[in-house]
Amino acid sequence: MKKLSGVLLLLLLSLAAAASAEIHLPHVISDHTVLQRDAPIHIWGWADPEEKVTVHFHSQTRSAEANAQGEWSLWLMPEQAGGPYTLTAQGGGDSAAVQSPTCSSETSGSPPDSRIWSFL
Repeated sequence: MKKLSGVLLLLLLSLAAAASAEIHLPHVISDHTVLQRDAPIHIWGWADPEEKVTVHFHSQTRSAEANAQGEWSLWLMPEQAGGPYTLTAQGGGDSAAVQSPTCSSETSGSPPDSRIWSFL
């Protein structure tokens, strides 16, 4: 009976650990985000330590491995203006998706230099 209890406890602990495995992206990489066109695209987030994370965006697929703290980071190749697309990060049976990101020369909160100089 004790042996069965021990096996059940190990099973429950392993299920709890598997249930907590999640891929997280930062809040700045969210639905309807605007990514800079014609420049490398930095994607990062959090996962279980040493977990392999694969990111799919438009026609690109890149992978990275989370470090001991669960942090991962990768760079996508530059994209031309376009979208909306879908960006997904997958790993360990979990995924995070960003709906309708676009690539543009103007990102929210950072106007082109010509607009800044016109006010000076």
